[in-house]
Amino acid sequence: TASRPTAAVVLKDMFNARGVYCAVASLPASVAMAVEFEGCVVQPMLLATKLGVGTITLAVAFVNEYENSTKIDLDDVSDDLQELIDEQVDSSEAEADATAAPEEKNFPGAVLSLCPGFLSEDDVFLLNSGKVVKQKKVQRIMTEWLLSRTAGGEDTTARVRDNLYWTSSSRDSGSSTTGRGKLWEEILDRVSEPNICAPTFKKRLTWYLEPGLSQTSFTNLHVTYDNVGASKTDHDCILAAIAGFSVHPDICFFEYKLDKSPQIEYQRRQPQRLRLPQHSSDGQRRQKRALHRPNVDWMIQSYVEQARPFFDTGINGTGVVVAVSDTGLDVNNCYFHDAANPIGMNHRKVVSYDVAKGDSSDYEGGHGTHVVGLLAGKKSSNGIRLDSDGQGDGVAPGARIAFVDTTVGTSGYAYPDDITLLNVGRTNVADEANMARIHSASWGVRGQNTYTSQASTFDDYMFQHDDFLMVLAAGNGGRYNSEGSIYAPSTSKNAICVGAAHSAEDDLTDDMAGSNFIADFSGKGTTGDGRIAPDIVAPGKFVLAAGAQPDVVGECDPENGELPEIGYNKLLGGLKYDAGTSMATPVVSGTAALVIQYFQDGFYPGGARDSGPSISPSNALVKAVLLNGAQTASIEGVDNLDENIAAVKPYDGAVGFGRIDMLTSLYIKGKSFVQAQVWDRQTIDDGETMTFTATIDRSNGCDFEAFSTTLVWFEPASANYCNKCLLNDLDLYVTKNGDELKYYPNGKSTKDNVNTVERVALGSGVNDGDVFTIHVEAANLSTKSQRFALVATGCFGGEASEYSGMAYGAPNNKNSD
Repeated sequence: TASRPTAAVVLKDMFNARGVYCAVASLPASVAMAVEFEGCVVQPMLLATKLGVGTITLAVAFVNEYENSTKIDLDDVSDDLQELIDEQVDSSEAEADATAAPEEKNFPGAVLSLCPGFLSEDDVFLLNSGKVVKQKKVQRIMTEWLLSRTAGGEDTTARVRDNLYWTSSSRDSGSSTTGRGKLWEEILDRVSEPNICAPTFKKRLTWYLEPGLSQTSFTNLHVTYDNVGASKTDHDCILAAIAGFSVHPDICFFEYKLDKSPQIEYQRRQPQRLRLPQHSSDGQRRQKRALHRPNVDWMIQSYVEQARPFFDTGINGTGVVVAVSDTGLDVNNCYFHDAANPIGMNHRKVVSYDVAKGDSSDYEGGHGTHVVGLLAGKKSSNGIRLDSDGQGDGVAPGARIAFVDTTVGTSGYAYPDDITLLNVGRTNVADEANMARIHSASWGVRGQNTYTSQASTFDDYMFQHDDFLMVLAAGNGGRYNSEGSIYAPSTSKNAICVGAAHSAEDDLTDDMAGSNFIADFSGKGTTGDGRIAPDIVAPGKFVLAAGAQPDVVGECDPENGELPEIGYNKLLGGLKYDAGTSMATPVVSGTAALVIQYFQDGFYPGGARDSGPSISPSNALVKAVLLNGAQTASIEGVDNLDENIAAVKPYDGAVGFGRIDMLTSLYIKGKSFVQAQVWDRQTIDDGETMTFTATIDRSNGCDFEAFSTTLVWFEPASANYCNKCLLNDLDLYVTKNGDELKYYPNGKSTKDNVNTVERVALGSGVNDGDVFTIHVEAANLSTKSQRFALVATGCFGGEASEYSGMAYGAPNNKNSD
């Protein structure tokens, strides 16, 4: 019918599998009826389908009791919000409150996702075109909405009661509701005076509107509850409000917001035991510490002690800007200090510092300063001339930082809205070359393993901006092999989720099993919908980098050469040791900066600068390079610190695709183990199959035994709390020399219909002259087409590596599925 194209524009994909497709939208009844035909069913969303997993459990636990709960009556707010959009004001003329969301102060809060179609395409354009919404007007509209009563129509209480049944027949027959339904009935039965909630809604709720990126994106209303001095009645009103929100026709999802926090591991009592005998003696280790250079950089570049082949060839992150959101940055620490230039494009390290809702500083020994130091710190003792070596130099010392402060004091986390966060270092930048290509986020929501509204927003942004990659901490809830302990928003499909491994040599303590182990605390997968997580692991226990001394200018390495004690949050001078997936995350972000510079400076495909054209790699290609080269063979297990080493295997919830390893990821002539072939920004249509060829050629000296290929695609965001989040199912398999035998990805014996990353790794049976055909099938797409990146590594005619057989702890360092 004529109305179908209109309806299709506003559909938001929720579920896509062979034979079953589900989407959500805000549709007029006439349109909904028109699109219903044989095989297509239109179902109004019920209260239970809108609430995020665990919402009511969390809310009831917070309120503790729900006696004396009261009802609220909601009227249609559409006209008021439309009026608000029509009255857009330019940011230069906006009221002071219009420029940013109000400070959250760690109060409990929620996110209400408005259904796609609620806003028109023009509305979304206006909201994202540099205009801002007067937040005081949002506050007024939403308060009036909560306090309003429907005139002559069905009130909220009746709507909630109807939503306690899956069908009208079960309601009319007097059938009992579920246990959750009885909870809601009890809340409604305790309704008291009509205006009892007016003080709560007027004085204790703060609203903020965050527009989506497109018409098919969710526009989110954030609400925060000021519970300081709140009464039992206030709490009751909040519980009742949840029911009201969830039956409103223009609200698709309601999500309880948990506190975000840095993913740093805190000191705890640890058992003492002997270290496994694969490392230096304590005397040798103390001697090395006197001559300490960072261990993390050689671990990710070669895993050959003190070998840094990417630095040696000039690949150090130069020309790449990385955004970081964290507790603050001590810009006067010697690893960032610039005595000649203020923060800006001429500053050697910090191109921008966005205060957002933070306080423009870090605390002593602060989390943010350490994280940025690991990523991009470079020592300058006098703030003018760079030192040749610093004991806390970062993984990408040539990269620069666009920073956003997310903390007030030491624990008052104050994160900006998601779109503001994602745009750090990307808006108001005159030269695209100085735009942030990566965002490193060492924080997450403890205990939330699901696909949240924030994960959805992040995925939406990366799908629409293929030059931008988020790198997120997996979280520190994985102790005692706790499965499903990945923290949102690293449950995102498109971002890289990072777990933590041990560092090496003089960064180890006596109770650590060794360098080839996963840290005990590192978050364990899978995600709530069963995807592989973490994606990759990197050194995160213990690591040395910059340490904040906010009252000192130029704090640096101690002059006597002494280093901080190895441990959690150990500060000395301008250096600090620490541990956590927070630390592993900037290691991966910094390595991603090296990958981007590699392509930008023409190192592909010949392995030397300007051996090829300058390429701007997509976010999918950067992710594919890192995960394709990541290694699992050298990882011996999870070190649980109680003489219990838990076994690991490729693609499991501890190691994912493996530990980061640049020698098996990209070709540096005479240095790397492998050569690489890449196919970026490829487009495949639904039902199409594409093939690519890679031929093993060891004639020029390359002697690596393995072949690996990885497919990565960044797809549209899924619906909040999806149980199956994959929307566009691409399938990867490999054949050799024309044989019918198919090699499937991710350790499987068949196709993968869960993940957006698929890798086939062959560690044996790879012979000179073998021809591998890589097949990519668009098995089932929710969109007309899908873009992807593909990487293959092996011996493709390159030179032998000078490090062959020298990989630290792993002389035969190769994956095999």
